[in-house]
Amino acid sequence: MNTEATKIGPNISRRAFWDIDFNTIDWDNNSQYLIIKVIERGKLQDLFELIQYYGKEKIKKELLNASNLPQRTFDFARTYFAVNKEDFQCSISKL
Repeated sequence: MNTEATKIGPNISRRAFWDIDFNTIDWDNNSQYLIIKVIERGKLQDLFELIQYYGKEKIKKELLNASNLPQRTFDFARTYFAVNKEDFQCSISKL
């Protein structure tokens, strides 16, 4: 992670964060929640920004270790990272 970017977070839209105060997001301590939220509700460009900010390996690790994933996010992660469904620690929710 870029230390300068760590202070301000990735350059993403607020689209996925309609329900929380965007200006108070802690991008480092809430990475799993934020990654899932952006994949589920953000724009494609937001995903690219997350990859640049966190890196693919961190995103993959957070998704594999999530206790619960929306079906769409689960399907995306399986396809994008080419992992088996058995590799996930989660249960699937239908949002």
